[in-house]
Amino acid sequence: MEFHGPIIRPGTDADSVFIEVTAGCTHNGCTFCNFYRDTPFYVAPFEQIEKDLQEAKQAYPNAKKVWASGGKPFALSTEKLIALGKLISKYYPDAIVSTYARIDDIFQKTVEDLKAIHASGIDDVMIGIDSGDDAVLSFVNKGYS
Repeated sequence: MEFHGPIIRPGTDADSVFIEVTAGCTHNGCTFCNFYRDTPFYVAPFEQIEKDLQEAKQAYPNAKKVWASGGKPFALSTEKLIALGKLISKYYPDAIVSTYARIDDIFQKTVEDLKAIHASGIDDVMIGIDSGDDAVLSFVNKGYS
């Protein structure tokens, strides 16, 4: 299996199969976050993702959770996220698939996009809600208000 940079995931996914989808973060500018400072944003080729899924299936054939790893997998286009969900479901049809997103990733998708992504097999999207205060968001350089 291939990984570029650190693997960061919530505690709820500690027992998940980790499949690299992206590495790094497209924003990579939050003042409080040092997870990806030395990791340029990278999108794993689907060939790598499928190879990793094949390897994971051999080691963990009955996994019930898959973590689509990376700082910003939800930055991918709707079409790529749907293809990703279908690919993971091919190997783990009964697994819950989780990943990270920034709120601006979600805002760039329509309700129909989000429904289609969910229907493809991506079940759980984790977003960081740091603050609702514009001054705080500006101070920590979140890149949105």
